[in-house]
Amino acid sequence: MKKILLTLTLIPLMAVSCNFLDVVPEDTATVSDLYSSPMQAERTLNSVYGFFPHHLGYHTYPDFFLGGEAVSFYSNPVRWAIWKAMLHGYESSNSTYYGFWSTDTATQPGAMKYDLYKGIRNAWTFINNVDKVPGLDPAKAEVYKGEAYFLIGLLHWVLMEHYGPIVIVDHEISMNEQVSKILVQRSSWDECSEFVCKMFDEAASRLPAHREDKEVGRATSVAAKAIKASVLVYTASPLVNGNTDLADFINFDETPLISQTYDKDKWKKALDALTDAIDFAEKEGYHLYEDPSGSSLSTKERGRNNYYKLFIQPMTDNGSKCEYLWSSAYDDRTNTPKGYFNYIIQRLGTPRAWDGAKGTDLDNFRPQNVPTMQAVCTFLTEDGLPLWADPKTKDEYAANKLLTIAPGDSTARLHRGRDPRFYASIVYDRGNIIYNGKEKNTIRTRAGEYHGYCGSRTLYHSCTGYYFQKFVSISSQFDQTNRSFKPVYFRVPFLRLAELYLNYAEAYFELNGSLDAKSLSYIDKVRSRSGLQSFSDSWALAGGIPSGDKLREALHAEISAEVCLEGRSYDNYRRWKVAHKYLQDTPMELNVYAEDSSAESFYTLVPLKEVAPRSFTYPKNYWYAIPITEMKINYKLVQNPGY
Repeated sequence: MKKILLTLTLIPLMAVSCNFLDVVPEDTATVSDLYSSPMQAERTLNSVYGFFPHHLGYHTYPDFFLGGEAVSFYSNPVRWAIWKAMLHGYESSNSTYYGFWSTDTATQPGAMKYDLYKGIRNAWTFINNVDKVPGLDPAKAEVYKGEAYFLIGLLHWVLMEHYGPIVIVDHEISMNEQVSKILVQRSSWDECSEFVCKMFDEAASRLPAHREDKEVGRATSVAAKAIKASVLVYTASPLVNGNTDLADFINFDETPLISQTYDKDKWKKALDALTDAIDFAEKEGYHLYEDPSGSSLSTKERGRNNYYKLFIQPMTDNGSKCEYLWSSAYDDRTNTPKGYFNYIIQRLGTPRAWDGAKGTDLDNFRPQNVPTMQAVCTFLTEDGLPLWADPKTKDEYAANKLLTIAPGDSTARLHRGRDPRFYASIVYDRGNIIYNGKEKNTIRTRAGEYHGYCGSRTLYHSCTGYYFQKFVSISSQFDQTNRSFKPVYFRVPFLRLAELYLNYAEAYFELNGSLDAKSLSYIDKVRSRSGLQSFSDSWALAGGIPSGDKLREALHAEISAEVCLEGRSYDNYRRWKVAHKYLQDTPMELNVYAEDSSAESFYTLVPLKEVAPRSFTYPKNYWYAIPITEMKINYKLVQNPGY
């Protein structure tokens, strides 16, 4: 294993990652200053959280858009959202949009600068100094160390997700050193995975299982075990487990960076970690969210209500009795206990609130980031089957005939008879949205209509014909009197218990080739919460639970439907080695720019208008480029495939 040592000179002022954080004063602090008292030590630790990028941020973490489930329209001034760099070929080793490896090498306008290696260095320095803090309770110091180990593991994991095999940092080095200036080669994926899991083990042994409201976003033992399990699921997946397509991805000493022999036992390790994480979380009171007020509703209404309300929980909600295994609650722009993602979805993903005048209103809702047709088709049918498998829809889906309107209806067949999660997540033409103080707002998104494209005056509109309901509250409002927008600030999930349940079923299948009673029970827990019948009953309608590749495809569909529009799909598509299948081809969308507002014109599939043709290829665009400036400093670094 190739490892290096790091130390700290100053804790930089970074955008903090949790609403409980304070930052170090804006001056030149010394190491002794940072550990001079218990209060100052906590502030020092808090600043390390700031190195974790806002994982659903518009500008900070492109995964939310890179999964193909959301898009921003092409016109100025929003067309240069940096996530498009990966989809349209702008990312390269000479011109990188992502400053995760080093802030000095993110060269493009709007490039994100989160120096994760510097955060790792600061975390190690914290571990080596926290026991010296005068007056600090030793038990508290151990919890602080647990948080630092958690952050070391997490920041390494974020680097791995975006760069593949990386340089491992497992100690301190002398002052003023940088990772890029240490002549060390990249460790293999398996070595990186083993190290990250070790860090999460160290964290879990020291951290509490719960956090109080004021500490929402701080690390817990539940979060450490859960993320470790996710790392092992990724490590067992096709992209990095026996991927012979990457046989030439080697260090200069010819050490393979990706294992070339498929190892089924990696799924056993993932399954064991998932069992540990799930059992521990359940023992500590975590469970799938159920709205207590929904008991009188029908099964489908209850399911929609549960799923919708899950994502608009207040930031003060204690996570100990819910399904968010780790979440964040912060604003990466203003360092306030808010959330930029809340702003993005609630203001930029919802239709204009009309006050008598058409056209652009900069004070109003300003839709520009909206769900795609891919997201619409990701959700299951009301019978709990993928569109491609349900006997009621598969033929019409294959022939693109689900966009017709049934006699006497007002919207496309595609929007009828769907999974309750669809109605809790997607707003469609002639459908309703809960926002702006009303439970029912009928949306009309065809050309020339209130919520559609109205010519050159409407810069802000949906380029796909769809809007967000997921993450949008009735209290997301535009105050017409004061001309001000009022979002609702809520916790943003990084990992939920539902995902672990579904990952368990996937891991069991990959290990054994079938599903057992426990796997099915986990799938059915997720389905039942969302108002769907059991997995077995659903597939009985299509000839029974499939086997082999078809069952794998069905399990992927279960996972994708549950986490759609949460920024999780990009990771899943890559680890399954299918991202290019979803992201290379030009997406097809509704004809929102039709010359008339007729249903026939609107419900015609047309290519999504984008800034450039898509060029997302495998394996190149599965990971970011290592900046060429870093490689010139450390000549032992090898570049990622395709760059």
